[in-house]
Amino acid sequence: MTFSDSPYTFSKGEPSLLHEILKTSYIEDNCQHFLTIMLFCTDKTSRFYSGRFTSILFNKIYQIYSDTIKKGQQIPGSLEALKQDADKILCLFIKSLKSPECAKNWQKVDQFLLMIYNIINEGQL
Repeated sequence: MTFSDSPYTFSKGEPSLLHEILKTSYIEDNCQHFLTIMLFCTDKTSRFYSGRFTSILFNKIYQIYSDTIKKGQQIPGSLEALKQDADKILCLFIKSLKSPECAKNWQKVDQFLLMIYNIINEGQL
């Protein structure tokens, strides 16, 4: 496993570090820990860096997927599964904006919105 994934690692069938991070940090608990940090944590710096890490992670996933398509290569099944999981989580993030918790903590949503903006603006969706 390389430190960071690339189209090459997926084409060789190597384990994906990005997918492992996505699974352990977001999927396993349906993003509840992450959303707790983003919506309830009183420390703006913690919310900022949690959101920044997440936007970098998602942008890396979408960039690898986009690069593979641009090169005219077939999308490996593991890369397709990674993108599908990232898409599901991104949809969960957007749906969470309609939650009562989000409305109650509107003062803390700024970093969460910045994270979503960074994913959508920099990623190849």
